[in-house]
Amino acid sequence: MKNFLKSTPGKICIIALAVLLLAAAGLCGYTYWHYQLVKFQNVTMELGEELPELSAFMTENAIAEKVRMVTPAEDLDLSKAGQQAVTFSHGSKTETVTLTIQDTTPPTAKFQNVTADIDTVLKPEDFVVEVFDLSETTVEFAKPLTTPDSY
Repeated sequence: MKNFLKSTPGKICIIALAVLLLAAAGLCGYTYWHYQLVKFQNVTMELGEELPELSAFMTENAIAEKVRMVTPAEDLDLSKAGQQAVTFSHGSKTETVTLTIQDTTPPTAKFQNVTADIDTVLKPEDFVVEVFDLSETTVEFAKPLTTPDSY
């Protein structure tokens, strides 16, 4: 056996075995490294839109065939602004990301002029005919109204 290991064919076998072991170790290392990579990302959407496609949550490291949404879509409240946790799986690995729902669309409103007696206390709502916004909207004066003591 010692003579075989010292011969040229033996040295070639040892080198081939070492190369094969290094390749196998490299493949295992790459597989483990790729498994650890982040597969999902946070997503921001506009209030009133539908839930984004699954691909919007995926990074370039995700393989679409392995992706599954763990959080049921019906458990997400898309009717109000805020942040919600969404869990996905990629094979046996799970990750939780944040879905941010924002309302960047300003409300629309129709206003009216108001004529009132000097004793009448006016409320902000007196000047508003209607307001439309996807999120809850309140009407208020920017500055408190001042009533003159006399004319």
